[in-house]
Amino acid sequence: MATTSKKFRADEINNIVTNVHETLPVTGSLVSDSSNVKEYSHKRYISVYDSAPALASSNQLMDISYCSKTSLNSDSTVKASREAMYKQFAQVLTGFDTDGSLKGLHVSSGGSTQELTDFFVIALPRYLVKDKINNDTSKLQFTYSGSVMQSSGSSNMNSPAGEFYELETDKAGVTDNSGLLFVEAGVMVVSKDALVGSIPITSGGQDIDYWANSGSYDDVYTLFRENFDNLSFQNTVEVNSTIYTCQVSFGDFNYSNNPTFTDASGSIPAPSDKKTYITGIGLHGPAGELLATAKLSQPKEKTNAKNYLFNVRLDY
Repeated sequence: MATTSKKFRADEINNIVTNVHETLPVTGSLVSDSSNVKEYSHKRYISVYDSAPALASSNQLMDISYCSKTSLNSDSTVKASREAMYKQFAQVLTGFDTDGSLKGLHVSSGGSTQELTDFFVIALPRYLVKDKINNDTSKLQFTYSGSVMQSSGSSNMNSPAGEFYELETDKAGVTDNSGLLFVEAGVMVVSKDALVGSIPITSGGQDIDYWANSGSYDDVYTLFRENFDNLSFQNTVEVNSTIYTCQVSFGDFNYSNNPTFTDASGSIPAPSDKKTYITGIGLHGPAGELLATAKLSQPKEKTNAKNYLFNVRLDY
């Protein structure tokens, strides 16, 4: 092994950040299949899996909740629960104003802002979102009853949940933005008003607007699921890297303390008589402690006539 070491100069250590993306589709057939749904006694949200939730191999795809600031539902229990969910998401996603009141969720509307008071929330699990959803508008597409929604405009940062964008729809008759996408939290807020008319008439002769105000929990969740076409997005994994530039000059590392490197008398012959080989690089801390090692794919011969430049990359 080498008997000497070298210290890095400041310009030989560089930090970079690389974003790695993965495209994930969630098909409507999975969401609309009632056997993939897990319901809860509180009825405030449902969980959708890629197979029966009871199976050990099933993976959670999303949670779906319906929220209302001032619910018109005649059932007092349903009304209270939907209002409670509105307050919960408003606190988490937008926070409080200076007077202690909830800011609420707002979107652009004809040059002004419009508050979202009745909306669905699609919350994606962290194992799908990773660090965040890719904010490129072409990378997220939510299709509902043939209408397409995707993120639009520039990012906003005034949220305790991090970066978010507005959602726009190509649905005829809807000119205002239809929801919000919180890319770091992995949460989509979809306005109920953007869905009214998109859903086919049900067997009861009413659409989602009616069931949101007059139906049970299950009615509105079932209608939403059955008209869910697909959701496609790219997640983002942020890979931080440090690149160490290791310079091996002509006079560096031409000796070894390997016993075979000395002659019978214990003397080290001239460098021209012996060769050393670089097989690995060790990165040491200030106290000389070994922190990391890098192995070469094959040994590199080192003599007084050769110098090398190695880049060692640590990802974390």
